[in-house]
Amino acid sequence: MTQSKTKLGFNGTWSMAVGGMIGGGIFSTLGVVVAIAGAWAWLSFLAAGLIALAAGYSYVKLATFYDEGGGAFTFLRKVDAEGFAGSLA
Repeated sequence: MTQSKTKLGFNGTWSMAVGGMIGGGIFSTLGVVVAIAGAWAWLSFLAAGLIALAAGYSYVKLATFYDEGGGAFTFLRKVDAEGFAGSLA
């Protein structure tokens, strides 16, 4: 039996680590939601999806209004809430 002399590179290692974290997070969240909500778990995910959609839409509108991306930190800085923006960082 021969062993391969190739090693897993940085990109492969990083991909496995991130995939494991995201996959584990999805399945553990699904288990907790189903344990608590039971047959109504689909409604929990629907509500969470609608909230995420509204948040994404708000960020798109803010980025269009200020003609600059950057998320909450950038938008709070634009409205002179430097202290609050700093606490986010």
